Amino acid sequence: MKGVSVGRIVHYVRVADGRHFAGIISGVKRAELGVVSLTVFTDEFYEKLIHVEPVYYDAETAEGTWHWPERDEE
Repeated sequence: MKGVSVGRIVHYVRVADGRHFAGIISGVKRAELGVVSLTVFTDEFYEKLIHVEPVYYDAETAEGTWHWPERDEE
């Protein structure tokens, strides 16, 4: 999958509630399939950073997956 590399910023969709959080790709498992490890930044008091793996790419934003950040249209 084009563009998948360590350090890229993506959106992670949390399984518990479908909320989107910023994440950084911290490892690439299978670049051709978009399977990565993520460090995710939450706004939770008790858990600011979480590490999740493996995380699969999904443009449809299913829970437990990642996608490229949406671009604001002006």
